[in-house]
Amino acid sequence: MTEVSRYISDQAKAYAEYCQADEEYKEGADQQAMIGMTFKALLSSQLSEIVIGGSNTFRFTDSLITLMVNAILSTQLSLSSLSLTHHRISDVGLIQICRLILPSEAEVSGLRELDLQGNDIGVIGCAALEECLESVECNLESLNLSWNALTAKGGLMLAESLKVNRTLINLVLANCDLDLTTIIAISTNLQENGVITTLVLDRPLLSSRKDENCDHMSRVLGCHRSLHSLSMRYSRVSDHGVFLLSQELLTNSTLRCINLECNDIGIKGAEALASYLIQVNQLQSLMLSSNKVGDDGASALAMALRSNTSLEELTLRHNDIGVDGLVAIGNALRRNDSLLFLSLWGNGFEDTSCHLFHDLYDTRFPYLDIKLDIVTYIVDGVHYVAEKSF
Repeated sequence: MTEVSRYISDQAKAYAEYCQADEEYKEGADQQAMIGMTFKALLSSQLSEIVIGGSNTFRFTDSLITLMVNAILSTQLSLSSLSLTHHRISDVGLIQICRLILPSEAEVSGLRELDLQGNDIGVIGCAALEECLESVECNLESLNLSWNALTAKGGLMLAESLKVNRTLINLVLANCDLDLTTIIAISTNLQENGVITTLVLDRPLLSSRKDENCDHMSRVLGCHRSLHSLSMRYSRVSDHGVFLLSQELLTNSTLRCINLECNDIGIKGAEALASYLIQVNQLQSLMLSSNKVGDDGASALAMALRSNTSLEELTLRHNDIGVDGLVAIGNALRRNDSLLFLSLWGNGFEDTSCHLFHDLYDTRFPYLDIKLDIVTYIVDGVHYVAEKSF
């Protein structure tokens, strides 16, 4: 047995004894076995990626994280991607993981991708990450901290790091208890950060007037020249907010995907987006499910589909669209050749609109590479639709 193997074995045995003594860890023996197998794999292979999702029977804790980080560093494993989602990793565990972002061993390269969605990370962990991200030796390119209670204070620390960091290109902060102050700080610092390509800021805690976050984010679209994808789900975006975003999109040359699902977008907002789609062939994905665009908004988007050649994905589930809007979209599909995915489930389909889409399935869709989330069928001469899963 090598010195490294003996060290890991001793650590694992010590932790097994701890698990057996602690009533909270009733599955201690199973956890010990899994850790043993993980360490053996690390010692016998050249892994570049580790993906372990938490479950009801096993979740990493800070103590287990310490063992894993020690094993990785002891074997001088050059790990590029680490995904540990839905565990019980707190700030203590994240501080240990930061040793993989900025390893002291010259032979070990730092992490490039880190996904810690659904853990117990807070302000102290964000402080450790800020220090890593501001280091000139940091190589981290992708960071996902969604579903961690970072709070505004933790979010501000990450926002501050964007001033100097030039390696991070994907930042995902959904449902992190961020407030408007954090959104403003992130958007302000992004105006001088020309690196971020993907930004997810879903479900912030907003108590002020609607669309103030859109006001600041629209300024990012107006001057940022690398942002490729923006997600603002559950962000209280209304028609005015969409108008602000659409106006800046007219001068933006990089954005390809925008997700505005689960907001308060109505007819005027849909019309603003339709006007943009008619004028600019650039956006590839527009997600608007769970809004209130209605028949008039759907008809405006249908008009855009007749001429737009860049849009490949459009989601309009649960949008209060009735027969007029659905028929308008169906007729637009007779002329559109670029759309690859369209979702319409949860709207007001009845015989007329169902008949139209049934005809499209027979005469148009077989010649296109398009997928829908609905399927048509006939019962006693009446046309219906059902939800189609993928």
